[in-house]
Amino acid sequence: MSQRTGCVLNLKKLENKKESEISQAQKIVRDCQLKGKVITFDALHCNQKTAALVIESGNDYIMALKKNQKKLYEQVEAVIKCENPLSVDVTHEHSHGRKVTRKVSIYQVDSNFFQQALNK
Repeated sequence: MSQRTGCVLNLKKLENKKESEISQAQKIVRDCQLKGKVITFDALHCNQKTAALVIESGNDYIMALKKNQKKLYEQVEAVIKCENPLSVDVTHEHSHGRKVTRKVSIYQVDSNFFQQALNK
């Protein structure tokens, strides 16, 4: 779905658990004809194969990260502890009877960051 237009760009049906949500998302990325876009994923899709497919498709990605990706999580924690963010954005909203605060920080990392995370 395009966040800008609200238009659904691609959709895959997941039936009878014959395929996983991860494999379906990867098919969508492979079939994507768009270039130069940013594709967002929740933490379920934070894996090397999906990231590689997005890069090969000529796009960029934002993926949520949780501790189930131990090496990458540790690498990100190290950057956060040692570096100052380039920018920070904080939003507050009330949703479903609760207050939600989201903080997004952007950090500069060197070109070896991802290779280091994969080799740890």
